[in-house]
Amino acid sequence: MVLFVKIPAATEGDDATRAPANPGAMRRGWRRLPGMSGGGLLLAWWVWASLGALYLPLPDAGWRVVVVLGVIGLPVAALAWRGTRRPAFGTMAVVCGIVTIWWGSLEPRNDRDWSPDQAVLPSADWQGDQVTVRNIRHCEYRAVDDYAVRFYDATFDLGELESVWFFVEPFAGYPGAAHTFISFGFRGDRYVAVSVEIRRERGEGFSALKGIFKNYELMYVVGDERDLVRLRTDFRNDDVYLYPVEVSEERRRDFFREVFEGVNRLRDEPEFYHSVWNTCTTRVVEHVNGLVPGRIPFRWGIVFPAEADRVAYELGLIADDLPFEALRERSLINEAAKADGGSERFSRRIREHLAGGNP
Repeated sequence: MVLFVKIPAATEGDDATRAPANPGAMRRGWRRLPGMSGGGLLLAWWVWASLGALYLPLPDAGWRVVVVLGVIGLPVAALAWRGTRRPAFGTMAVVCGIVTIWWGSLEPRNDRDWSPDQAVLPSADWQGDQVTVRNIRHCEYRAVDDYAVRFYDATFDLGELESVWFFVEPFAGYPGAAHTFISFGFRGDRYVAVSVEIRRERGEGFSALKGIFKNYELMYVVGDERDLVRLRTDFRNDDVYLYPVEVSEERRRDFFREVFEGVNRLRDEPEFYHSVWNTCTTRVVEHVNGLVPGRIPFRWGIVFPAEADRVAYELGLIADDLPFEALRERSLINEAAKADGGSERFSRRIREHLAGGNP
C-alpha cells in the first residue's frame, strides 16, 4: 500500500529549506552500517560456534564442558575485563575461527562400530541391463531394536522395471519432519526399496541439531519392503503413505541407474549427513534433477518433508486423479501392511487399494 501525503510548500525560514543540522553525523552514521552488519554476522557466527561446541563429536563430556566454556566464556570475559566491544569481538572471532577449522577438519568414515542393521554397505554391478544388487537388507523384527538381520544379493533385469514408488513417513509430534524413500517395482512382484538415512553407530540415536555438525555419516539402505515398510508401519507405528510416481519407461531405467550409481559412490566415498541439505529427501531431489535439471525446484516441502507428497503432487510427479487430501487419505497403507503381517505377497497387498500404478 502506498500513501500519498500533501506536503505544504516551504516558505523562507522554514526548516524544509535549511540543510541538515549535522551533516557530519549523518555521514558517520552511513559509514557505521558496514560495521554494524559485520557485527551481526559475527554474532551469528558465534551462535553457530556455540552450538558446534555443544554438538561437535568429542571423546567425552569433560572435553565438551571445556570447549563450551571457552567459546561462550572467553568473549564474555573479554567484554567484562575491558568494558568495550572491540576485545570481545576479537576474542569471539578467534574462538569462532578455531571451531570452524576444527569442524572443517572432520572427515566421514566407513570404519566405525556400526549398528548391525547398517553394518554392511550395499552396491550394484551392471552387465548390460542386468543389475546385481548386493547386500539387500531383510530384518525380521520382534521390536524396533530387536531383530535378526540378514543380507542377500539379487539380480534385476531393467527391461522388467515396471514402476517407481514414493513413500512418506511423517513423524508424529514433530511438525514438518518426515522420512521419505523410494522403491522400484519389477515384473513378478519384485520390489527393491532405497532409503537414505543416517548411518548409526552401535547404540546411537538421532538429533537434528547434531545432524548439522557432522555427527552422522550418510547411508543408502537398500532393502526388502517387508523390512523398510513394516519397520515403520508395524513397529514404529508411524503413518506411511505410498504413491506411484508418474514417469516414462525410459526415465524409470535412467532413474534406477542414477540412484544406484549414488549407492556405489557412497560406498567408495563416504559423506556426512546434514539435517538441512543432505537428507533423505534432498538426495531423491538431487537424483531427479540429475536426470532433468530443475524438475524439482526448491520448495519448503523439501526442507520440511512432511509435505513432500504435496510438492510431488503439485509438480505432477505423482498421480493427480483426485484432490490432494483425498489422494493422501487413499494412500495410507498402515491397515493393509498390518493385516498382511509380512507375507511373501506383502508388496502387492499394500498396493491393492491404490490406483494409478502397476501393483
